Amino acid sequence: MTKVYLIGGTIVMLAMLDMPGWSLSAAAGPPEIVSPQEAAQVVDVANVKTRGDIVSGVLINESPQIARDVQLLIRQTWMWNNERHPGADSPGRAEFYTVRTVIPPHGTTAFTYDTGPLPQRTDGHFETHVQVVGFTEVGTGTASTGAASASGW
Repeated sequence: MTKVYLIGGTIVMLAMLDMPGWSLSAAAGPPEIVSPQEAAQVVDVANVKTRGDIVSGVLINESPQIARDVQLLIRQTWMWNNERHPGADSPGRAEFYTVRTVIPPHGTTAFTYDTGPLPQRTDGHFETHVQVVGFTEVGTGTASTGAASASGW
């Protein structure tokens, strides 16, 4: 079976339902909303690194069930050199990315995502944060598909 998890309530749920490649099957039932702490007990993110336009890391399946189709929110936050007097045009951005693979129970998988070029500026720098916002958990007795925040920022 499949179970759906959503984090952050209605706002995230609506965003998830509108994500490319995201679909809820009738067999999955209604999505379950969980806290980031609960979600991290199922799928977590570790070893996030950025090198140029490439973001990489490791997804960890903490559950005894198969996890698949992990949806990530990759945020590139712009940090001004002078936060007291920020500029008017922050180049920060956020993108959704689905890691379409199966992660075995208690297993891991690496991910890599090309964010495209970031603006070259001297008035600040980017900080990259990766957060799990959805995943599908498939078990033998019950099932789950969902969205969950698994990494802090």
